[in-house]
Amino acid sequence: MIRTTPVPIKKAKQVKPKPIKRKSNATGNPMGRPSKFTPEIERQVLMLIQEGWVDAKICKLVEISNVTFCAWKKNNPNFLKTIKLDKNKADRDIVVSLRDRALGYSHEEEKIFCNAQGEVTTVKTVKHYPPDPTSIIFWLCNRHPDKWKRNVENKPEGDGQNIDWNNIGFRAAGETDIATDSPSRAIAAEG
Repeated sequence: MIRTTPVPIKKAKQVKPKPIKRKSNATGNPMGRPSKFTPEIERQVLMLIQEGWVDAKICKLVEISNVTFCAWKKNNPNFLKTIKLDKNKADRDIVVSLRDRALGYSHEEEKIFCNAQGEVTTVKTVKHYPPDPTSIIFWLCNRHPDKWKRNVENKPEGDGQNIDWNNIGFRAAGETDIATDSPSRAIAAEG
């Protein structure tokens, strides 16, 4: 008799790979390229982060890859913690500045005047910056996207399963005559 069902495949016994032992030099350190991560580089990276630089630009300046930078963060938990704190501080500073710009603010400044005789006088004044509408819009769009979203998606009611999304643009284009902005003859004939 011929067997009609396939023969089940037996799984091979899985063996865990043995950890690779790295060769060591005479001092016991693993051999390989030495890391570029030094206290000097760490200090420079942290200064750049405090200035608001992004990781990609920092990597380019320090001449390392993004993968290496991620490895530094993974292997040095204190370095990662400091990076996160510095990025949060830089972000807070920007948020405060954006808020001030959106609400308007004032600050003291010294104005220097020179009269016709050449006498120079300095006067303390208060300079006022009015609220900036662009900053207000930006703030609201990001803080309350449900109320202030700029690009609203127009989705049809229902589940949308019966709509041919590939041809919807062609149907919409055929529904209106571009030259006269009136319904086209094809729709008039249908309706």
